[in-house]
Amino acid sequence: MARSLSNTGRSDRLVIAAIDLGTTYSGYAYTFKHELERERSAKDMCKVLSNNWQSGSSAGLISHKTPTSLLLTKDGEFDSFGYKAEKNYMDLVNGNKHIGWRFYRKFKMLLHKNDVLNKNTTIKDDQGNSYLALEIFAHSIRFLKTELIQALHRENVQPIFVETDIQWVITIPAIWDPKSKDFMRVAAEEAGIERDRLEFALEPEAASVYVKEMLVTRTTTDNEAEIVPFEAGTQYMVLDLGGGTIDVVVKEVREDRTLRELHHAFGNGLGGESVNKRFIEYFENAFGIKLMTEFRTNNAYRGLWLDFETEIEKQKRNFASGGIEQLKLNISSKFLELFENSCGKSLSDHCTSIEHLSSRRDKLNMHKDLIVKLFQPSIDSIIQFMRDVFDKKHLVGVSDIIMVGGFSQCKLITDKVKETFRGLNIVIPHDADLAVLKGAVIYRHWPEVIYSRRAPFSLGARFNRIWLDGDDVSKQFRNTDGEKMCMDYFSKFVTKDEEFASKDKATLEVYPICADTTVVPVEIFKSDEENPRYTTDPSCKSMGNPFNVDMSDLRGGMERKVHVTLTMGSTEIRVEGQQIPNGEVKKIQLNLLKD
Repeated sequence: MARSLSNTGRSDRLVIAAIDLGTTYSGYAYTFKHELERERSAKDMCKVLSNNWQSGSSAGLISHKTPTSLLLTKDGEFDSFGYKAEKNYMDLVNGNKHIGWRFYRKFKMLLHKNDVLNKNTTIKDDQGNSYLALEIFAHSIRFLKTELIQALHRENVQPIFVETDIQWVITIPAIWDPKSKDFMRVAAEEAGIERDRLEFALEPEAASVYVKEMLVTRTTTDNEAEIVPFEAGTQYMVLDLGGGTIDVVVKEVREDRTLRELHHAFGNGLGGESVNKRFIEYFENAFGIKLMTEFRTNNAYRGLWLDFETEIEKQKRNFASGGIEQLKLNISSKFLELFENSCGKSLSDHCTSIEHLSSRRDKLNMHKDLIVKLFQPSIDSIIQFMRDVFDKKHLVGVSDIIMVGGFSQCKLITDKVKETFRGLNIVIPHDADLAVLKGAVIYRHWPEVIYSRRAPFSLGARFNRIWLDGDDVSKQFRNTDGEKMCMDYFSKFVTKDEEFASKDKATLEVYPICADTTVVPVEIFKSDEENPRYTTDPSCKSMGNPFNVDMSDLRGGMERKVHVTLTMGSTEIRVEGQQIPNGEVKKIQLNLLKD
């Protein structure tokens, strides 16, 4: 029999499984209910399992995650994902059989601050052809889900489980807006994960859950020093440096080991992938946009371009680990021929006139000073984000900085953080790239570990109300009863940075326009301002299609009211409507993705 949720919010299912569909790399982790519930000492971490992926290269590299690369057939059917997708597509390219096949890489950034995101949004493949983004995400989630289930079967789980015994968690950036979350949920449902078996975990929050219980701080007892988990009262920052986004959040450990949020999550899109883009921009300036466009778009060089991008990522990571004065990129003989035919001279001769760049045989040598320059905008952005947080008076007690995510393994960044914030304890877990996944599993077992969150923006609804002195005259109109009204009023539920406990609700009272009104349409807006006045203000954006709130009981006429309630303490907004005083409480499904 399938398990469900207990009344504490914890999952009663046999397995909790987390999926991280990242910008650059993806993976999964899982554990079993009995492992989460067994008694353990403060120094005994919960055992969370993850997969080891083998690259398709001759070197046979083993990694915790696999590239976020998807290959579909000419008919749009799934072929492969990850290392295998890259290898299969390269084989097709080398055999000149790739035309019409659909290859996608690093597509998750589509969901970052995409104001026009909807169910019909498309993504272009490697050959410039468009395909439904929902299908791309669904194929990717389905692959990771299937791989995880197969791993469970190899574990020979007892008692024998069925798929409905799995509680799923998908990790997402904390800075995603509700529309992006809704898109990911729809994609997961298309991948076969039922709505009631899926929850989201915010990436820096999941990492903080994991790191909170690690042995990260030094204490002395009976003149003996030991490393222990964070003590109650500890305030710490989580810096989640991913391939696509940078997320920052600040937490405090409470006496009961739950976590209170001191500053809402924020960030930007300057993750590790932004450095790769600056590499490409640099080569366009050094060698010419026309030549680099030819190299990138001409089918004759398709496989070589993919090799070039992979080489940049590989050598960038090697350089970022430290101890290297020069970055050496392997370049193909065909690129050397293309350059000489296009420019009338060899690449090595051309590079003699460019500072910090040289070429010899099949190598492109980039001096350390040049590489640092390409990393610098991301480093500066990270440091500025952190300074903005530490400038706030209520955060003077922050004592620790936790750095997680694949980009946190960059020594240029970690050295700068340590140099800038010398008085703080800097913690970089040895498995920083898996901290989010492992924390997501633990969080879903114990969701109440997050005592509170803060609103990343103000939320309100668009309503018409009685005209007040001082209202904008352009908003004035009269209702059917002849009363002077004001349109487009931002009726606020929630103020930006307002703190909510995990089950707290925000309620708005809604009144009828006329005595015979039976349904009130409600449209939710968000704003980066604390107190927007009208939903037409520049800071305000609609969060999706309006929904109707029932007001069919006509008794009371214009004095009637409805409570529209938002549950704010979760990772997703949930809405209910009730006509006061005795109406039925009805759950409302937000449709954030306009068709």
